[in-house]
Amino acid sequence: MSSPDRAAVLAERRRRRDAALAGDRAPADWTPRGPAGHAGGRRVSESVTSTFRETRYHGRSMDVKPSEVTAVLRQAGVRRWVLMGLHGYVGYLPEPRATQDVDVLVDHHDRAAAVHAIGDRWPTLEAALAAKYAAMVSPNRQPAEKAFDAGDFRNLVLSNADRIDPDELTRLAELVMGGGDRRHPRPDRRGKDWSAVRTMTAGGSPASSAPRRTPL
Repeated sequence: MSSPDRAAVLAERRRRRDAALAGDRAPADWTPRGPAGHAGGRRVSESVTSTFRETRYHGRSMDVKPSEVTAVLRQAGVRRWVLMGLHGYVGYLPEPRATQDVDVLVDHHDRAAAVHAIGDRWPTLEAALAAKYAAMVSPNRQPAEKAFDAGDFRNLVLSNADRIDPDELTRLAELVMGGGDRRHPRPDRRGKDWSAVRTMTAGGSPASSAPRRTPL
């Protein structure tokens, strides 16, 4: 290949790379060897991540999309943010892929507003526990599904024991259990009242007075 031909080829490659990085649709003859582009790459990574969660966890996994997170930040007035992690650099990859989380970097003075906005959009740890327990005792779920729910509930508690707010969990347990959270309050050695967790794992629901044991 002569020098002019090589220069033309390199110039075309750069043009296609710049078009991909700008989020434009790649030419029809484009091969997956250059960057996918941030706009298109993020759409693909969102789609394959959602498909993976639905296929692997059958709808039991929270499907948080980067587009939803950034929309929440904009609505909260947080303007200085950067999408990090796989969703942030996926545009530089030739083949977008799935990931497990959404990472966002915000300015220090916007941190409180960002945390509050995201916290209002997605459930707290205590809300996740209460919702998972509601699924565990639901009369409309199959036993096999409840077994998965019990495992998720157990892992939530064991992985986040130091972060659970007993007062908030008790309040939410009241909504699920209709007063059952107030039975047998027993503070643990750290001084926290874990009656809501213990009662949840012991069973009981508004739909049935018979105890249903799901060991923690």
